[in-house]
Amino acid sequence: MYFPFEINWEQSMLMFQPKGGMDTTYEYFVRAIGKQNVLLSSPVTGVENTTRGVTVTYTARNGRSRQIDADFAIVSAPAGLMRRWATNWGPDVDAALGEFAVGAPAGKIGLQYRTRFWEDDHRIFGGITETDMDLAHVWYPSYGYGERKGLVVGYYNTGTNARTYADMAPKQRELRAVEQGVKIHGEKYRTELESSFSVAWHKVPYIEGAWAYPNTQSSRFKQLQQGAGNVYFAGDWMSEISAWQHGAFWAARYAVQALHTRVMTS
Repeated sequence: MYFPFEINWEQSMLMFQPKGGMDTTYEYFVRAIGKQNVLLSSPVTGVENTTRGVTVTYTARNGRSRQIDADFAIVSAPAGLMRRWATNWGPDVDAALGEFAVGAPAGKIGLQYRTRFWEDDHRIFGGITETDMDLAHVWYPSYGYGERKGLVVGYYNTGTNARTYADMAPKQRELRAVEQGVKIHGEKYRTELESSFSVAWHKVPYIEGAWAYPNTQSSRFKQLQQGAGNVYFAGDWMSEISAWQHGAFWAARYAVQALHTRVMTS
């Protein structure tokens, strides 16, 4: 697969981001797999090893329970979610999954502006303003320099601050974030605002948190990296770089390599 990327120089490190946003990565995967092979709005409720492979139980769009039988399964759901599924991989795996803390609360808001006043008035091109307010961080776009409109991340907070914003209605989140941001950028931060979108990850179904940091030195973590029967685990939380998409790719490689080695030697 080919992914068109552009360079992001934020924070003095070389990073890459898909042109068109992070959803672009997912869209390329769907294109490669085939849309007909991807089941959306079908939450998994169980993963069980069988004598022939694995059975995955899920709830279809019509609300009915359905099952898929396969030779193997690679599961990338959060650890806390899997512990509520119907499984038969045993108490040792459940205990290993239990080592992961509940997903950390985190929140973000995107503020779309009619003009890129931070560039025109303040010569800010990308980067972050660190604050001691409940916003925590204000991020500026590292793309589209000189265009008419632009989107600023008005807050990216965690912990208590994230929960405070999460308990508000979306419009209230916007009003509070803008009120705080005005203290940094002045009235244009309010008057040039066009729209907003916010998310509280610990309230998102089937995610229930922003990230989980594993004890990568734990014998149980290493056990999970080897899989459980015909089930293998992936996702950023199953890597040494949790909370980053880099980690998700890393963990996927672990799982695929382990599965490949098993199939080729059996």
